[in-house]
Amino acid sequence: MAKSTRSILTMLIMVITLISLDGCKKKEADPVLVGSPGNPRFNLQFDNEENVDLDLYVTDPEGETLSYQNASSSSGGALDVDCKCNDCPNGPNENIFWPEDDSAPKGEYKVWVRYYGRCNASSNKISNFTVRVTNNKKVIDTYTGTLSTGKSTIWTYTKR
Repeated sequence: MAKSTRSILTMLIMVITLISLDGCKKKEADPVLVGSPGNPRFNLQFDNEENVDLDLYVTDPEGETLSYQNASSSSGGALDVDCKCNDCPNGPNENIFWPEDDSAPKGEYKVWVRYYGRCNASSNKISNFTVRVTNNKKVIDTYTGTLSTGKSTIWTYTKR
């Protein structure tokens, strides 16, 4: 075999190996979101649910805020999963969504997490959380943080 042919074959084998190795990279699995899907949908997942109660809040473009205190809105939004101090049959999740038929109002949605409180006086009061914003069952924004009091940053999602 000619030297140039061997060089070409060697390079070809290297390229195929690199492509194969790239395909073997572990792909991050989509998170399992508890609650109804929607357009948009806001899903909170957190840890330390035995000790901490975190609450999800979303204000729609019409100015109505959904949370455990107001579980539905005139714009069609609803809170369908609410975790309360280890009373979390679906795990440490909260979920606010609008129907998948795209009837949710267009405009700016504000989302944040509020630290409601400890589940008992001696409990660890810190919790990590992740809020995922989805549309058409695809995660389009992810926000993370840690709370031991107060509320998180207020994030904005614009529905077009």
